[in-house]
Amino acid sequence: MPSPCTVTCKFEDATGANLQGNAFVRFRLRNFSGFVPRVIGTTIIVETQIDVAPDSSGNISTPIWGNDNIDPGGTSNPPSTYYTVEYWNQGRITSQANYSIVGASLNLDTASQLNPPPVPPGVSGISTLLLQTNGTNNGSQSKLNQVGGSGITITDDGAGNISFSSSASIGTAPHMIGPGILDLHAAPQGSLGGQTNGQNNVVVWEFFLAVPTVSFGHISLNGQNSVAGNGNLYIGIYDSNKNRVWQTVLTIPNGTASRNFTIPALQLNPGTYYLAVGTDDPSGAIAYWAFAGPEANYFDSGTSNANIIQQITPRVASAANHIAGGSMPATLGALTTLTQTSAAAAAVPAFFFEP
Repeated sequence: MPSPCTVTCKFEDATGANLQGNAFVRFRLRNFSGFVPRVIGTTIIVETQIDVAPDSSGNISTPIWGNDNIDPGGTSNPPSTYYTVEYWNQGRITSQANYSIVGASLNLDTASQLNPPPVPPGVSGISTLLLQTNGTNNGSQSKLNQVGGSGITITDDGAGNISFSSSASIGTAPHMIGPGILDLHAAPQGSLGGQTNGQNNVVVWEFFLAVPTVSFGHISLNGQNSVAGNGNLYIGIYDSNKNRVWQTVLTIPNGTASRNFTIPALQLNPGTYYLAVGTDDPSGAIAYWAFAGPEANYFDSGTSNANIIQQITPRVASAANHIAGGSMPATLGALTTLTQTSAAAAAVPAFFFEP
């Protein structure tokens, strides 16, 4: 025949003085999860919370049904139910902890605390569960729902094993063509009509990168310098707050041959960015190979698709801040929408980024 567990502890303040009077300990039975808690064949536990006050010496002693006798989960080790024990004084809770109360007696002064507490009934074969991400406890210890992102596949392999795979890389290595273009399907026609928009001015194209983190170390392009041949092509990447995260300065020789350049390391995580281009050439006329097919038409004021991507916010624009001191601006500043009639707006850059 089961019998309650005798639970004891002693109440003192930080000076070692005994506490009594307005101090008490509160026991709250937890984790029966919709079941009726009971000691089978003996009793139904109708009141799951009790308060016990210390005696004149600060000692607590009370019988309480142990978790090893309570259904649900009375036969598991540790049992699925547990008690949250709260310590109160002067009308306020001072601390609390979770305990598995088992056996004939338990001294809370020396008992081990549960961290984390047991999982709810119904999780077969698991006595405790700790949910973490990169070694840090998750905010919820009752739910873990792993969701794949763009290009990421999550597979439950069974037996607690989960595998992750990526299908987002294009070709044999990650690459990006111009402002976040990852797959052309049928390559558009191009031209050298993509001129920058005046000396030291900055033109930007907003794009969203939905693939996993990619890293680049080279850029290829077809382009030619101005007739004078005395300017540089500036290329930058800005984050969604219009702050510069990367830049490179390229000297483009005259002629239209394809060229590859080693660039400072560029790493992009999924998110919204701006590709920015400018020149310090006095003529403002450095040209580069640009899309002249369907992609360009979305910015072309002379087609039925005229400017359709810019109805809500500037996505092809000139930046208020300019090139200075041999560097792209640290921030773009205000953006002003461009159309094809605003010089370079239709010339979506065909810069090929690769590792």
